[in-house]
Formats: sequence, C-alpha cells, structure tokens
Amino acid sequence: MLKIKSNYILAQFMDFISQVKREKEQLFLLIYRLPLNKGRMMKILLKVLIVDDELIVRKGLKALINWEDYDMDVAFEATNGEDAFNIVNNHNIDVLITDIRMPLMDGIELTRKVKESFQQIKVVLLTCYNDFEFVQEALQLGASGYLLKTDLEDGNLEKQLLKISNEIKNERINLESYKKLEINAKKSALLIQENQVSSILNGTPPEEILIDNELKWLNKPFLLIKIKVSQLDCQINSLKEYFNTTFKDELSLTFQLESQALYTIISIPKKTSQMLVLQWQELVINQISPKLKEVSKELSIYYSRCDNIDSLYSKNELLTGNSNRHWFYYGYGAILNIDQLSLNPHPQNSPINIRQLNELTILRNWEKVKKACDENFETYKSICLDPETVKLNVITMVETIMISLQSNSNLFSSSWGKNSIDYKEKVNRILFFKDLKEWFYQGIEDLEQNRVLFMGGMNQVVIQAVSFIETNYFKEITLDDLSAEVGLSQSYLSTIFKKVTGKSFIEYLNDLRIEKAKQLLNTSNLKVFEVANKVGFNDPKYFSKQFKRITGISPNAYKVN
Repeated sequence: MLKIKSNYILAQFMDFISQVKREKEQLFLLIYRLPLNKGRMMKILLKVLIVDDELIVRKGLKALINWEDYDMDVAFEATNGEDAFNIVNNHNIDVLITDIRMPLMDGIELTRKVKESFQQIKVVLLTCYNDFEFVQEALQLGASGYLLKTDLEDGNLEKQLLKISNEIKNERINLESYKKLEINAKKSALLIQENQVSSILNGTPPEEILIDNELKWLNKPFLLIKIKVSQLDCQINSLKEYFNTTFKDELSLTFQLESQALYTIISIPKKTSQMLVLQWQELVINQISPKLKEVSKELSIYYSRCDNIDSLYSKNELLTGNSNRHWFYYGYGAILNIDQLSLNPHPQNSPINIRQLNELTILRNWEKVKKACDENFETYKSICLDPETVKLNVITMVETIMISLQSNSNLFSSSWGKNSIDYKEKVNRILFFKDLKEWFYQGIEDLEQNRVLFMGGMNQVVIQAVSFIETNYFKEITLDDLSAEVGLSQSYLSTIFKKVTGKSFIEYLNDLRIEKAKQLLNTSNLKVFEVANKVGFNDPKYFSKQFKRITGISPNAYKVN
C-alpha cells in the first residue's frame, strides 16, 4: 500500500512543506545553520532512528519523505527494540520512530527505557487500529504522538514531523536562553560576592556587610593569594579562567582588586592540621606557579594564610604593603609567603635636603647632585620605603632641579618632560625601582647634553676642559675638579672628553705631564725627583714608570741622551 500511494503522498507532502518553510524559515535560520569555508550555509540535521521489523515499512518511510525539508536525516534503522536501544546509547538521536509490536523488545518497552535515560528524545509510535491501548500507555510514558500505518496519506505524518521539528527547535532556543540566564545569574552572584570581599579588603568591617550565604566558608581558614602582573589587562581573562577551572571543585573566589593584581581566595580543606596546612599551601602554590608563568613571565606570587573573614582586612594590609614593596624593589619572578618575609613594617621617610640640591644645581655641580640623589635612592631601598612615597620624593627632586635651573638657564630634559604634570605622569607609569632610577639619571644626562649645546657644543666644552688641565697640570687635580670647572658630571664629561681627544682624563693628564717633564729634562739641571715634583708627580717611582711607559726609556737615560 505504501508503494502504491507514495507518489501522491510525497507530492502532497512537498506542497505542504514548502508553505511551512516560507513561514518558519526566518525564525529558525540562525539556530540550525553554520558557515562553511566558502561562505555557504549548512543545516544541522536532526538525527532520526526508524525502528520496525518490516523492511518495507522502514524503507518506505525513508523514501517517502524529503527529510531535509524538516531539518531531519534518517541516520539509523533497527529491526527491534534491543538493537534500537543500543543505537540510542551509542549515538546522539533526536527523533525515534518505532513500531509497537516487535520481537525481543516492543515499542512500549523501548519508549519506557529511552524516556528514562534520554528524556529529550522525541518518540513517535507506528501503530495499527487494534494498538490503541498500547498507544495510550506510550503517551503516558512521554511519547510525542503516533502514526497509523494505514493512514499516512491524510497528512498526519507531515504534521507530526513538523510539530516535532518545531518542538525541538523551541526547546533548544529555550535551553539556550535558560543557559544564558543561568550564566548571567551566576555572574551576578559572583559579582556580588566579589564586591563584598573587596569591601572588606578595602576596610569595611564584615559585620556591616550582609555576607552572601555562598561566602560562609570564609568563616573558616583559607589561603589568600595575590598575583602581581606587569600587563594584567592583557592576561586577566586567561588567569581567571585558569583559576576557575583549576579550583572548580574547591570553595574559591578570584577577582581583581588592584590595577596590576589578581586575588584568589581558596578554602583550606577541613580537618587539616597546622603542619598539613603548610604542606597543602606549598602544593597549591607549586601547582599554580608553572601554569601562571606560562601565561606571563612578568609576574610574582604572594600568599598568606588567613584564619577567617574577620582577619581578612588586617592580613590583606600586610599582604598588600609587603608585596607592593617587594615587587617595586625586586621586580617580578618571586614566589613568597608573606608571613615569612621580613620587611620593615613602618619605614620612616628620609627627607630630601632641598636646599643642598638647589645650591648644587645652581652651581651645575652635577657630580655632587648625583651623589646627593644616590644617597637618597640607597636609603629608600635599604629601608624598603613604600613605592608611592619614593615616587613623590623623586618628583620633588626633579622639580627642585628644574626650578633651580630656571634661575639662569632654560635647560630642558626630554626624558622628564616640560612640567610637573609630565613628571608625575611619567613617574606613575614606572613599575620598578631600578627603572625609576634609570629614568631619573637619564633626565640629568639630558640636562648635561643640553648644557653642552648651550656652551657651544661638545668641542667647546672639551677645549675648556683642556685649558683647565694645561693651566693646572702641576697641581693635584682630579676628574671631580674638572667636572666642577665645566659644570658636567664626571661620567658624562669622561664620555665626551674621550670622544673628542681619544684619551681619558688620566691618560691626557699624564701625557701632558710627561711632555712638560721632557722639556725640563732638556733645559734644566733639575734632578729627576725635582722634575717629577714640578710636573705634578708626588711619587718619583711612579713618575719614572709613567715616563718609561710613554717614551720607552727612563728619565735618567732621556736626560743623558
């Protein structure tokens, strides 16, 4: 009968489906289509399993319908309930079309077992007129409907398939919406918890906050971890995902509190002794540190045990103060238990001698300016002064130098900037102590370079330096004397002096003294030690050594020749 009427039913079915598709196409397009490589679209078809012990029924149903018009595909066939249930267990089936009367396991038992294990699968029964008592039982078990094998031409099959297709689509839409709502609800709840903990860390007493029930575990001991990262904005999502995945089975919370720090709180397992707590802490830190370093090389891990939520604020004060100071002075790469880190808890700021710095700057004695500032930097590091105070002090030093220069010149440092706003912005962007020092001294070098230009260029400065040497070579002059004369630091003066003359200050001075000694040996009856003293050598032996090094012979031999 199926073969006789198949052409008529197929034509009727196709007309009906064309109309339905036009009405429903836009509604479900996005859910059931995916992009292919070349911009084409592909439907995700619902997988259908047809179960009937009669081959003609299975093949007839499969050939009768253009299943793709319903976003379906007959992916599997079975001749009995047992085989069908095995297929369901091993494959993702969306629609099950089954006969009621079959060997081994009938359609009723198959429906019962499928609905017990796979409630989302839609079941449609194939039945004869005398099967209605079984149909009623199957519907009570959760079957979606039934089809009369003798009445397919009336459009019942088409209506049933359309109904099922739409049901599945709507369920998936609703499931997707529910998942989104669930995710948003979890995010909102998590955000509330983060805000509550952040408030406590910022100083709000726990008793003033209505603590979320999900945070009651904070009344027990937990591990407080702080991860300092140079570029946290680029890494925060991957770090959060790592912690949420790693500690999904633990009571934990991960959130950002500072611009360059991520916090994680992890509950310490119950009934853990003090000795085992230390071992557990080390296990956690050893577990996370390799992965964190894969995410970013420029990070440090600081951690501390906290007894309960009431001690969270005081413990975080210690953690924040010590970790920020350690990070500032020693950079990234550390893994430290803050409870075992010995830093001065309350270092006193060392005041800057502004008057001295002002006077040295006016005199352009850059060597002494550097020395005075060096002493400040050494003091800051020795006592581990907090970073914010150090930065304020550095800004004060820069401002003092620049104000002092304004009295008689317009020297400018491109590294520092043009005004106090520039100084502060640049300083606040610097993360580490060594970089702050480099920035400060680079600014002084800029000023020295500008002073050289102001004095007429590098050659003019060296000419002034050489003139001073030639006038005072017989005295005990030093590089410090020379730098004070030209108003440049020793290091910068040494650089440009050698660049112009090809010699260091000492080499140039010794060569000049030896030339003067040769003149005296040629034109006077002075003894060698007297000549040495006349040209600035207090040690005759050192004079003889230098003389022979430069001329190739001793002073006495030179005098005889």
